[in-house]
Amino acid sequence: MKSLTLTRWILPRAVIIISSHLLHLLEEVCSNVLILKNGRKILDGTLEEIRLKFSELGDASYAKREQAEKRLKDLGRLAIPNLKEALKNKDTEVVMRAERLLLIQKEPLGAE
Repeated sequence: MKSLTLTRWILPRAVIIISSHLLHLLEEVCSNVLILKNGRKILDGTLEEIRLKFSELGDASYAKREQAEKRLKDLGRLAIPNLKEALKNKDTEVVMRAERLLLIQKEPLGAE
């Protein structure tokens, strides 16, 4: 895979700017991600911090749940794979918010 070849040439702590909508491929070569939409910063952090936004859909704090939903809505179609995974969550709040976000993206909620 090209991305694995690329990692052999990257020095530790190097900064490389990659523009892609294929998050699963970026995970192979990036430790930090900055996501922009229409020139506006949507999310910035490590991949783990960005994944945490999905778990915050079920946070005990209403404000955190609302903020996580807004940020994931701003991500648009980039969030779809993780939102579909969130549908399997045992927390009904997480599932409800994931369903709402998927419906906004006009994504089917059923199994594929």
